[in-house]
Amino acid sequence: MRWLLLIGLGVVTCARAAQADDWTDCYQAKAASTRIAACKRTMATGIFSPKDAGGIHRIMGDAYGEQRQWRAALAEYNEALVLNPQDGPAYLARGVLHHLLGETDSALYDLGRALAIDPKAKGAYFRRGEIYRE
Repeated sequence: MRWLLLIGLGVVTCARAAQADDWTDCYQAKAASTRIAACKRTMATGIFSPKDAGGIHRIMGDAYGEQRQWRAALAEYNEALVLNPQDGPAYLARGVLHHLLGETDSALYDLGRALAIDPKAKGAYFRRGEIYRE
């Protein structure tokens, strides 16, 4: 009986270590594909608050953007904002993406939302200035 308990504890410890590794890779891995895969495994655990899950979707959106997978990035930013409507960086990132896709009205809306949440978001001012300059 004792050995079953020890094996069970070992499995739980290994699972937690794997989750910690996935979280680290999700947040810090250099390769976008590694970040995406690790974030998906992290999300599969289902242990995050909606706000934290939104942050993970934003990380995946950034990674898809690095791979120039614009529609996948947009889907991740959309999900991030459903889960955390006060995520200013997600609005900024989605606004930049809308600008890249030529969707000016959507870009300006998202950049405005980013600034409403964080009036010091320099990137939103910069991108909005680029749009108005065009």
